[in-house]
Amino acid sequence: MEELGSRHLPEFINKYLDVLKEADAVFFPTADQDEKGKVQMALGVKGIVYFELELDGKSWGYGPTEFDIHGSNKAWVDSPALRMIQALSTLTSKDGNKVLVEGFYDNVAPPSPEDMELLEKLEKTFDEETIKKEMKVERFIDDVHGKEALLKYLYSPTLNIDGMWSGYIGPGTKTVLPHKITVKIDVRLVPNMTVEEVIPKIRRHLDKHGFKEIKIVQLEEGYGWAKTSVREPAAQAVIKAYREFGYEPEIWPHMAGSAPFCMFNREPLNLPFVEGGIGHGGRAHAPNEYIVVGEGGPTGGLITLEKSYVAILDNLSKML
Repeated sequence: MEELGSRHLPEFINKYLDVLKEADAVFFPTADQDEKGKVQMALGVKGIVYFELELDGKSWGYGPTEFDIHGSNKAWVDSPALRMIQALSTLTSKDGNKVLVEGFYDNVAPPSPEDMELLEKLEKTFDEETIKKEMKVERFIDDVHGKEALLKYLYSPTLNIDGMWSGYIGPGTKTVLPHKITVKIDVRLVPNMTVEEVIPKIRRHLDKHGFKEIKIVQLEEGYGWAKTSVREPAAQAVIKAYREFGYEPEIWPHMAGSAPFCMFNREPLNLPFVEGGIGHGGRAHAPNEYIVVGEGGPTGGLITLEKSYVAILDNLSKML
């Protein structure tokens, strides 16, 4: 369900709201070790809005209207694919790293004093080379390092193209002029951005730049950012469990990824949430996503992971 946007989670919360209101906190079991065994604990998540941009010849009034036609017709027929590329080029700076949608950054909040306190500590143990190795990337944007990289990663909202398709994408050659193009985009939200502001701003931007014919299809409702203070008893319960297993956790103010924790963290439940577990997994959302099963390596396997969950829940029961 997480891969599908957790679309039925609001239904679950509404159905069992009276029962859920009796809870003291939310625990999200995960695997917090990196590949070297260092424990990395996150206290929050960014929000997300996911949508598609679509353009076809029929709705535009130009280009092929029902099916792809022979590529030689580009001499006298417009291309929806090239039109979409022109629209996409207006969304960001030329390097793709600054969003040019008017008002996009208006509600972005700076790091809080508690965040800065955590970042000062995080900078001392932050291992960017291991992170780059896991992702198979050579460098970060603008070759940033250390605290500057952390600030960019955690406190920058993003507009990302997840995928696009149009015309023929198989092996070899096939000369066509596509009748339709679709682009999948996600926008990551930082405090204090809202889900509701994103689509209207994208719509106004496209209209202002002359692309009223491009359709925006929001695929999920999206969900907002969420955070729990490190001083919350629930967070301290997880930290205590890590120390009981002999690990001093590296604490991140929040992660750059998204999860629907806001559904528990905001109204009507307003619950603190924590995540944790002594184990390792990687390559999230990739075909070769994995989790370590065996013991004896630099990270915990499934047995250690399960034991750590028990320890966390035991501490939660005593501290809440």
